[in-house]
Amino acid sequence: DIRNTGRLPVSVLGWNFELPGGVRQGDLIEVMGPKTPHRLDVGENARWGVELNKRLKVDLQNAQREAKVADVDVHVVALLGNGKWVKTRKPLIFSTQELEPQQ
Repeated sequence: DIRNTGRLPVSVLGWNFELPGGVRQGDLIEVMGPKTPHRLDVGENARWGVELNKRLKVDLQNAQREAKVADVDVHVVALLGNGKWVKTRKPLIFSTQELEPQQ
């Protein structure tokens, strides 16, 4: 979810994932949620979703190996109409089981 916590409406121009180390995973294919750009009024929130495709899974596995962790914390970052990127406070957590290669 992306929520407008400010005092003025804001437009979300796009969003992507920020992997450990600050690497951003762009070119996400939205499978759920409103089309961007999307206006959020004060206090309003919107939810977007993506499919865990092969490319994103490989990037998450690489981040997992590089960070030497079992679970990978990923933040959603949104590009606002004022040109600023904002990051969600709570990460999405991808577990080891979710990232295991398919047999």
